[in-house]
Amino acid sequence: MRVVHETDSIEMLRSMVANGFGVGLLATDLPDGPCYDGSPVIRVPLDGRPRKYQVPLAHRGAAFKRSITQAFIAFAETCFSLPPCAPGGPRR
Repeated sequence: MRVVHETDSIEMLRSMVANGFGVGLLATDLPDGPCYDGSPVIRVPLDGRPRKYQVPLAHRGAAFKRSITQAFIAFAETCFSLPPCAPGGPRR
């Protein structure tokens, strides 16, 4: 396989795929449904265990001690932590 087109627009990618320009690979999960032009496109999840992403969190030193900052850090850790999956099973 070779990369023929690249785009920064998720909707452009979806429209290109829906109109027969090949397949697309996204690092985000999107629902099935029509593109802006009404052409249908479906999502096909990958099997296996994709690589983990590191999501940095930047803050000023003094802000780290604030309760709102601690609450956001806890929220972000929960949102970006995936439950482990069984070997060979689909990832949630």
